[in-house]
Amino acid sequence: VAMQPQDLWGNHHKNRKLAGYTDEERECAAKLLQDVQLHDAFRVVHGEDVKAFTYWDYRSKARLENRGWRIDYTLVTDADAVLDSFVLDDVQGSDHCPVLVVLSAA
Repeated sequence: VAMQPQDLWGNHHKNRKLAGYTDEERECAAKLLQDVQLHDAFRVVHGEDVKAFTYWDYRSKARLENRGWRIDYTLVTDADAVLDSFVLDDVQGSDHCPVLVVLSAA
């Protein structure tokens, strides 16, 4: 699920009808994270305004134009433990890319 508008490259109105970006999916995902007290490590570090994608449809060659979705997450219980979070969008070989998080040792 691309949970927030900035987690999707664009075309938001049309994509609201597609699996992974429906209003119901986004609302349920947000409620679930809140209910179980999980935090999106990428948003902890980079805030709400940064666009970074983890998935690109290979059939439409979306990666070439960076028309992606951020649908891969690292979730943490302690937001204060997050030191950094990275989307390795230069890693090729799949329609998804790796997502890393650096946590404090304590």
